[in-house]
Amino acid sequence: FIDEARSGVARLRDTDGVNLVMLPEERYEVLTELGRWTQRYLAVDRALRTPTAKRRPADFGDLTWLRVFDEDDLAEFRREFDEALHISVAEQALAPLRQTVQAWRTTAASLDASDSR
Repeated sequence: FIDEARSGVARLRDTDGVNLVMLPEERYEVLTELGRWTQRYLAVDRALRTPTAKRRPADFGDLTWLRVFDEDDLAEFRREFDEALHISVAEQALAPLRQTVQAWRTTAASLDASDSR
């Protein structure tokens, strides 16, 4: 059972019909984090379908820093986020997604700082 789990996933079927799954913790963490990023993507998607005049920073969920971008930049962010999310899911790796979001967050911080002056 443990050898199966180490190599990917192991299923334990109890006599009462309950199925349990064991997998490496790293894989569990990646799956959990991908779930969180998928929720963030859906929040961004919903926000971008809201008319600009009615959109609030909170509509972006915990990506409120997106509020500094104009509509063209937000559309580009959405395209890049979508692509990075797909790659991360396919490769079961968080790096593509984290790198994309970090680059945009850095740009947002720069824009926000220049607007504050």
